[in-house]
Amino acid sequence: MAELRIRVEPELLEAIDELAEKENYPSRNVLVNEILANYIACKDRFLIKALPPIVASLCQQELKSQSESTEKLIENVMTMFLKILNDLDDLRSVFYSELPEK
Repeated sequence: MAELRIRVEPELLEAIDELAEKENYPSRNVLVNEILANYIACKDRFLIKALPPIVASLCQQELKSQSESTEKLIENVMTMFLKILNDLDDLRSVFYSELPEK
C-alpha cells in the first residue's frame, strides 16, 4: 500500500477518530481509505447514471409493499367496524326489547 501524508484540521481529525471508534474500524487509516474509495466511486459516471433508476425502483417496490399493507389494514378495519356495528345492533335489540312501550 502506498503512503499518503495529509494535513487536516484538528476538529476533522477528532471527528474521524470518533467515527472510527463508533463504527468499530480497526484504525483511522482503514476508515479514511474507505471514505476516499467511496468518494471516488460516487464520482464514477456509470454510478451517477445507474443510481437514480436503482433508487427509483427500490422506492417503487417499497411503495407497492406499503400500499398492499395499507389495503390489508383497511380491509381488517372495515371488517372489525362491520362486526362492531352488528354487535351494536344486537345490543340495541336486547336493550330496546326490554323497554316498556309508551
